[in-house]
Amino acid sequence: MRGAGSSAGRLRRQLSRTDGLAIGIGSVIGTGIFRTTGTVLAGTGGVWAATAVWLVLGLATLAGATLYADLASRVPEAGGPYAYVREAFGRRVAFVDGWLDAGVVKPTSQAAAIAVVGEIAANATGLVAWSRGFAAAAYLLVLGLTLAGVKAGALAQRVFTTLKLGTIAFVLVLACVAPAREGGPAPAASLDVATAVAGAWFTYLGWSDITMLAEELEDPRRDMRVVLVGSVGTVVAAYLAFHGAMVLGLGDGALARSDLPALHLASRRLGAAGESLISAALV
Repeated sequence: MRGAGSSAGRLRRQLSRTDGLAIGIGSVIGTGIFRTTGTVLAGTGGVWAATAVWLVLGLATLAGATLYADLASRVPEAGGPYAYVREAFGRRVAFVDGWLDAGVVKPTSQAAAIAVVGEIAANATGLVAWSRGFAAAAYLLVLGLTLAGVKAGALAQRVFTTLKLGTIAFVLVLACVAPAREGGPAPAASLDVATAVAGAWFTYLGWSDITMLAEELEDPRRDMRVVLVGSVGTVVAAYLAFHGAMVLGLGDGALARSDLPALHLASRRLGAAGESLISAALV
C-alpha cells in the first residue's frame, strides 16, 4: 500500500483550477524578479543577451512543467517529485531525494526570499537594523495562513498573486508613460554570465512545487496540466515583461543594473511616494 496515495491518507479535494493557477503563479513569482533583473543585465552586459537568458531559461522551465504535467497525470499524489522518484527508482532513492528537497533546497530558497522581504521592509521604514525581525514576521504570517487550512491559504494566494501581477503591470505602465532617453554606450558587465544565469534560474525556481497540489485539486488528472503549464507560461511572460519594463524605463545604465531597479523607476516617475508604494507592494 502506498503511503502517499492510499485512500486513508488522501487529502480532501478542495481546490479549483483557478485556485491551482493562483497558487502555482504565486509559488514562483516572489521578490526574486524584482531583485535579479539588474543582476542578469549586469552579468550579461547587454539588453539582448539578458533577454536571451530570461527567454531560454523560461522555455526550459516550460518544458519541465510539461514533463511534470504528464508525470502528475500518471502519479496524481501529493508527494510531487518525491512520488515520481519513488515510482522510477524505489523508496530508498526517493527517501534521500525527499529529505534533500525538504531539508536543503526548500529552506534555502525560502530563506533567501524572506531575507529580501525583510531587507525591503527595513529600508522602507528606515529601521535598517530590524531587517531580520521583519523577515521573521513575514515568515510567521505565511505560517499562520498555512495552518489556517487549505481554503484560507488558497484565498490568500489569490490575493497575493493578484497583487504580484498587479505590481508588475503597474511597473510596466510607469515605464511606458515616460521611457528612458539616456544615450551613450552601456557600462561594461560588472558581473559574470554564470552569476546572471544563476540569478535568473533562482527566480524561476518553485514551479515544481505546484505538483504538491495533485491530491488537493478537484480533478488532478484534468487540472494539473492546465495548472502547471498555465502557471509557468504566465510567469515567463511576466518576467519578460518586467525585464522589458526595466530597460524601457531606465535604459541600460547603472540604475537598471542595480539591486532593486523598480524602486528607482518608481522614484523617477512618482517621487518618494512612488518608491514607498512599490516597496509596500514588494513586501
